[in-house]
Amino acid sequence: LTSKFDWVKLNAGQEVPMRVHYSEEMLTRLSKAVATKELSSPSDRVGLVLDAYALVKANQILSPGSLMKLLAGYKDESDYVVWQGISSALGGLDSVLSADENIYPKYSSFAKTLVLPLVEKVGWEPKPDDGHLTSLLRGLMINLLCQFCSDDADVAKEASKKCEAFFENPKDSSILSPDIKLPVFKIYLKNGSKKEYDT
Repeated sequence: LTSKFDWVKLNAGQEVPMRVHYSEEMLTRLSKAVATKELSSPSDRVGLVLDAYALVKANQILSPGSLMKLLAGYKDESDYVVWQGISSALGGLDSVLSADENIYPKYSSFAKTLVLPLVEKVGWEPKPDDGHLTSLLRGLMINLLCQFCSDDADVAKEASKKCEAFFENPKDSSILSPDIKLPVFKIYLKNGSKKEYDT
């Protein structure tokens, strides 16, 4: 496949069980193709992330910085399967970079800019026309919000609103469904004090 960015996606459709190591230049071009949705297949978009993440884990064949440059193209991603791959990569980088107090704040800020736009696409509340994958994506999103965005004012406010409504009526599962309860509680506690902890 070629485009105005002159990119090529090897192992199209992820048909072959192998990893592809792209050059830095090609990763940059592929990241643009992801951002513009020229690379339209979800399996190809997630394959890029998983290949790059595997190569980062494999004794630094690819640098974490290169993976982050690729991930930057996924800011407008809305496919659940692709977000599973992004989530794995973000979680892996988080566990490695959290020990470095100079790099970690920048990484955390990067992850936040990647995750927050998903709130606009998916929202906190289930909708009648949600499909199964949208429900799964919402749960994944709220876990990522807990991990990377709990200090965001809107995220903290929404978690607090949900928790307080739940405390008033804990038997109503429509207020706070079981699949998101734990990460919402965590966001509430991260932003709270002794009062929230005691509650």
